[in-house]
Amino acid sequence: MRKCVKAALSCVLLFSGTTTLAVETSLLDRLAQEKIIGDAELRPQALPVPQPSISTHPAEVPETNTDKLRAENAQLAHQLHGVNERILAMQKKISDIERASALSARQKTQGQNARQGTSASGTPARTQDRNLARIRDLNKQLDAAVKQRNALAVELSNMKAVTDRNKSDGAALNAARTEITGLKKQTAELQAAKQELLSKAKSDDSALSTNLSTARTEIARLQKQVAELQAANKKLLEVSKSDSAVFSADLSAARAEIADLKKQAVDLQAAHQQRMELSTSGGATLNDDLNAARSEIANLKKRATELQVDNQQLIEKSRFDSGVFNTELKDARAEIASLKKQTAELQTGKRYAVNDKASKDVRTSYAVGTWYAETAAKETQKLAAIGKKLDIQAFSQGFNDKLNNGLQLSQDKLAAEINDAQKQLKAAMQSTEKQSKALMDAAAKEKGAVKMPDGIVYRVVDKGKAPTMTDRQEVVFEISEQLSTGEELNRETQAKRVQELSPLFQTIFRQLGVGGAAKILTPVTQAHADAMGLPTGTVSIIMVKIAGIK
Repeated sequence: MRKCVKAALSCVLLFSGTTTLAVETSLLDRLAQEKIIGDAELRPQALPVPQPSISTHPAEVPETNTDKLRAENAQLAHQLHGVNERILAMQKKISDIERASALSARQKTQGQNARQGTSASGTPARTQDRNLARIRDLNKQLDAAVKQRNALAVELSNMKAVTDRNKSDGAALNAARTEITGLKKQTAELQAAKQELLSKAKSDDSALSTNLSTARTEIARLQKQVAELQAANKKLLEVSKSDSAVFSADLSAARAEIADLKKQAVDLQAAHQQRMELSTSGGATLNDDLNAARSEIANLKKRATELQVDNQQLIEKSRFDSGVFNTELKDARAEIASLKKQTAELQTGKRYAVNDKASKDVRTSYAVGTWYAETAAKETQKLAAIGKKLDIQAFSQGFNDKLNNGLQLSQDKLAAEINDAQKQLKAAMQSTEKQSKALMDAAAKEKGAVKMPDGIVYRVVDKGKAPTMTDRQEVVFEISEQLSTGEELNRETQAKRVQELSPLFQTIFRQLGVGGAAKILTPVTQAHADAMGLPTGTVSIIMVKIAGIK
C-alpha cells in the first residue's frame, strides 16, 4: 500500500514543481515514521486507555484520598481517550486524502495528455494545493495531539506513583490499626483482671465480716459463761457453812492479803500521779507508763483471782452459819469489789483526778494540757491537708522524750522534718487559697449573687412559695455545711424565730418562702480558723432550705 501511495503522490507532484515534491516527500516520510502509512494495515497511534488494576488484597487507604485519586485517574483516562479519538479521526482523514490523491493520479494517467494544455492541468494543481494545505493542517493537529498524548502519559505515570505511595501509607495505617487492636485487647484483659481483684476484695470483706460475727458470738458465749459461774459462786457462798475457828484464821490471812493489794494499788496511783504532774500533755497517751500500769493491773487481777479461789476453797471446807461470818465475808467481798474497781479504772486509763479542790498549779497544768490537746487536733488538720496523718502515740512520745531529755532522733533530723512539713503546708495553703479565690470569684459572677462587704457571697437558689416570713414567725429550716475541700461539717434541721437569726440569715430568709433555698459562701479567715477549728484559706459552703413557717 505504501508503494501505491508513493506512486500516486509522485504523479500528482509532477505538475506542482520541485518545491511541492520536497514537501510531499517529507510528509510521506513523517507518515511512514508515525506508521500511519505503509505496507501493513493501518495502525492506530492512540495509547491504550489504562484500566484500574484490581488487587485481591487492596491496601486500605483513607476513603477521601482514594475517591480523589479515582476521580483524577478517571479524568485522565477520559482525556487520553479523547486524544486517541482525535488521532484516529486524523488518521482517517489522511487515509481519505491518500485515496483521493491516488484517484487523481489514475485519472491523470488515463484521461489526460500533454495537449490538453494549461486549462486541463490547472484543476488538478489547485486540488493538489488544497490537499497539501489540508495535509499541513492535519500534520499540525497530529503534532499537537502527540504532545498532548505524551503530557497525559507523564501525568498518568505521576498519578500511578502517587497511588503506589498511598498504597504504602495504607499498609502503615493497617499496621497501626493492628497495633491499636492489640492495645484494646490488652486494655480489656487489664479491666477483666481489675474486676477479678475487686471480686476477690469483696470476698475477703465477706470473710472478715463472717469472722467478726463469729468472734462476737464467742464473746457473748463467754460472757454468759462468766455470769453462770458468778451465779454458781454466789449460791455456794449462800449455802456454805464453815468451821469458825479455821475460817477466822484464813479470813485474817485474806484480809492481810487484801491490805497488801490495797497498798500496792495506792502506790501505783501515787506513781501515776507523780508522772502526770511531770507531763502537761493533758490526755496524750504515755505508752511506757501505760504498759507498766497494765502489767501491775494484770498482777493485781491475778492476785484477786487467787483470793477468790482461796475464798471458794474456804467456803467448801467451812460449814457454819454465823452472823459474824456473814458480815465479815460481806466486808471482804466489798473490799475485793473496790479493789477490782480501782484496777479497772487504772486499766481504762483514769490516771489523775482534777477538781475544784485541786491546787492552783494542778489546775493550771491541767488547762495547759487541754490546750496542747487542742493544738494536736489543729496539727492533725494541717497534716491532713498535705496528705499526712498525725500519730498521737508518736506525738505524745516525742513530747515526753523532750521533757525528759531523752530524744530518739538528732536535732538536725528533727529540724529537717519540721522544715519539710512547713514547706508542704505553705505550698498546700497557697494552692488552697488560690482555688478558694477562684471559687469565690465564680460565685460572685453568678446570676442573682450578692457580695457582702466582708467578702461573703450568697445567692437565692429558689424563692419558694408565698407567703414570705416575718421577724416574729418561727421558721423550720434544713442547713448543711461543707468545706471547699469536700469535707462535710454539719447537716441538721433547726427551728428558730427569724429575729433570733444572724443579720445575714435574716436578710436571706426574708426573701424566701416555704421550699425556698439559698447558698452561702464564706471565706475561712484566720479568725474563723481559730474560733471554729477550720483550715485557713478554705471556703465554707452553706445550703439552707425552708421546710416550714409557723
